[in-house]
Amino acid sequence: DTSIPGELPADDFAWMRLRVTPSLTFTGNSWRLFKAYQLLLDADLTSEMYDTSFRAPLAYDPVQQGRSRSPDPRLMQAYFLAAGKRVALKVGLTRSAWGQGILANDGEQVAAGAARSAFGFSRTADRVARFQLAFFPLDPPRRPEGSPPAPQPLTIAVAGDAVVDDDTADWGDGDRAYNAIAAVLGEVGAFRGGVYVVHRRQSHEGGGDTQVTVLDVQARFDIARGRVDAWLEAEAAGLFGTTDYTRSAILDGRYDIRAAGGVGRLGVRHGIFEGAFEVGAASADDNPFDTQIRGFSFDREYRVGLLMFNDYLRKTSAVTAYNLADETYRIEPARGFDRVATGGSITGATYINPRIAFKPVKGLTVMAGYLTASSQGSYTDAYRTGINGGLSTGPNGAIGASSLGHELDLGVDYVHRVGRVTLHGRLEGAWFSPGRVFASRSGGDPEDVLGAWLHAEASW
Repeated sequence: DTSIPGELPADDFAWMRLRVTPSLTFTGNSWRLFKAYQLLLDADLTSEMYDTSFRAPLAYDPVQQGRSRSPDPRLMQAYFLAAGKRVALKVGLTRSAWGQGILANDGEQVAAGAARSAFGFSRTADRVARFQLAFFPLDPPRRPEGSPPAPQPLTIAVAGDAVVDDDTADWGDGDRAYNAIAAVLGEVGAFRGGVYVVHRRQSHEGGGDTQVTVLDVQARFDIARGRVDAWLEAEAAGLFGTTDYTRSAILDGRYDIRAAGGVGRLGVRHGIFEGAFEVGAASADDNPFDTQIRGFSFDREYRVGLLMFNDYLRKTSAVTAYNLADETYRIEPARGFDRVATGGSITGATYINPRIAFKPVKGLTVMAGYLTASSQGSYTDAYRTGINGGLSTGPNGAIGASSLGHELDLGVDYVHRVGRVTLHGRLEGAWFSPGRVFASRSGGDPEDVLGAWLHAEASW
């Protein structure tokens, strides 16, 4: 439509949150089976002010959809926990988390530093109504009196979930998703690792169902401890299943799901310096017209960088969904077309993200990071590829391109405590140079993008 602008305007917004987390804990060594009990509530009230000019192409963007909702309180957690020497029981609404967070992510703010990417901020979390039992068959090693308690050498857990809200299901919208979970987590010397298995059955509000089994393995090995700390850590996940929620424009029947992704990280810490070298990969699906789903997406709250995935690709994928819904392309879009919008998750891409951080004085952290990424194979925009006869085409017409671009991130974080009140401020900025994926068919390159945000927080 030549009557509408050719590009989105600058995105200016203010996001505010009030979070309250009261808890009540009882302990008693003379009690049988359980030695500690806890009741916890976690609620927040969020509101966002933003420029509303020309936002129609972002109608299927989860972030834009969240902005359009009226501010109302959200109950993030409300659970009962009972724990003893050999067993623990957890029942209620809880945030779901595992490993590095590429599969299940609790959406908690990442601490300043380089060990994990601290750029950006979390808007939401995976929430489930859970019944969980955990068993601790081995005694933890003894430590000197006054030292922090030693971690459990072996934990075996089973759980059942009804999904309230995550990347692919929303109970309030009519989706019904249930997880059966088994996990083992162990620690031996410098090694810590675990296996997480989930079987999920989901019926979608728009029709159709999905059945998928997920195998996730995480591990960490401490190379050195002492004046210099160095470690290796990784997480990898594979998905196997079927779905008829998504429908092929050409072929009938169910889709087979075969997807995988993972992240690996080398970290080092010495004095005021902290550094990490991270690589990640998510499998891609470069054929939107067959009945195979090979695309893997990290959890929406797993972030690297500030702009590339969480802003530029998020909006690009939302525009693709908007184009697929255009009646001049197809009278009725295929069911599941809106899932093209990534919500900012790392999808079908490989990236490299080295980071450094310095802590010159107490409470102050200076951070920097570099991010470069490419799509797995040629980038395939579902709309552009469709009108180009199935030839892998980028969002602006580039053919056979894979480079997503380069990004430089800088940040300053400061924490100051006044009595029981903690004041926290963070300023971050980023420069992103889009890659050949976003070039026009004639070869014209898109403009560079600059972004910055200021975070101010008071907690007590």
